[in-house]
Amino acid sequence: MNSNQQPKANYTNWELLIWMLPVMMLPAISESVRGNIPDVAMSAILGGIGGMIGVSLFWAIKNQAKSIKISVFIVTLIILIGTLFFFINRTESEKYDLITCQICGYVTLSEKGKECEVCLVEINQAFLEDNLYDSLDEMIKEEQLLFFAIEEGVSLRKPKVFNAEGLKFLKNENWNPVITVEDVQKEKEDFE
Repeated sequence: MNSNQQPKANYTNWELLIWMLPVMMLPAISESVRGNIPDVAMSAILGGIGGMIGVSLFWAIKNQAKSIKISVFIVTLIILIGTLFFFINRTESEKYDLITCQICGYVTLSEKGKECEVCLVEINQAFLEDNLYDSLDEMIKEEQLLFFAIEEGVSLRKPKVFNAEGLKFLKNENWNPVITVEDVQKEKEDFE
């Protein structure tokens, strides 16, 4: 061997997978980890954390037996998949700081006056005037009647999670409608 040649590193696939697994999987949860950090920056941060975890595991087991390397890989994989399922299965209401819609009771609004992702109503002065309502109370009552009378599979209290085009929103358990089940039933009969 030539004196300037360094011996080549002889790493197994298990060692490389242990190093790469956290780097590849942690950035996938960046959209679900919310704050004031943009998704791209959060992906980079989580990728860096994954890199630190992966390198630490790599150096900790590089001189261990193959069975230990495989065991560490499997445990790491299980932990990362569990983390992914925890973050990915969260509803939009849990991911973001949202407020409850007064019409449908689902936690969907980023701020008051915006359009609800579930009932598609904006509770603001422009909507009130465009639809010729006399008051906010009248608008809320009429829009609740309309929404619960025509929306299939939705009642005043159920479902607890509403799936709107792939987005999931939680029902606020403390929300109270201004209408009753009887009002909704009568409205449904009037539509028929």
